Amino acid sequence: MKLFDWIQIKMIKRTVSHELVLQGKRKIHKPKEIKKIGVLIDSKSLLSPELIQKELQNAGYAACRITVLQYDASIPKNVVTTTNSFGDKDILLMGKPSPAVAHFCEQNFDLLINYFPENLPQLQLVSLRTKSKFRVGFSEVDRRLNDLIFSLPDKSPKLFFEQMNTYLKTIAN
Repeated sequence: MKLFDWIQIKMIKRTVSHELVLQGKRKIHKPKEIKKIGVLIDSKSLLSPELIQKELQNAGYAACRITVLQYDASIPKNVVTTTNSFGDKDILLMGKPSPAVAHFCEQNFDLLINYFPENLPQLQLVSLRTKSKFRVGFSEVDRRLNDLIFSLPDKSPKLFFEQMNTYLKTIAN
């Protein structure tokens, strides 16, 4: 790892740590009606946007607008990313996101699904910067990041979305 990359990761981790402390003051809004869903995924999870769309439709969210943003650490620094993916070059030294990532963060999601089962500072930062009313994710990630946390032995999308749907229906009632 190059020195600049190491410094960048350290600065992003520091920013995430600071923003997680501020998250304690964030007011949680229980979703009564979910119209817009954002999904953050890691490319290592092998979860495609099509599979996410299918699982959310099976869970009863067919009428929702779904936006997926995928983090891929293997994207070279000199390659332009698509609108639904980002790499290390898309988050600058002090945590300032590129325009594509900033566009995702500026959307007002009723539900943000953090589908990454490990602490990745880039994904955590994007999740923290996103304007979302309610966040769900895995227990292996910092607990301050998500409002609803799942500890699942199997990280299969089907099980995750079934559990999420069950708990969100219970919360909404």
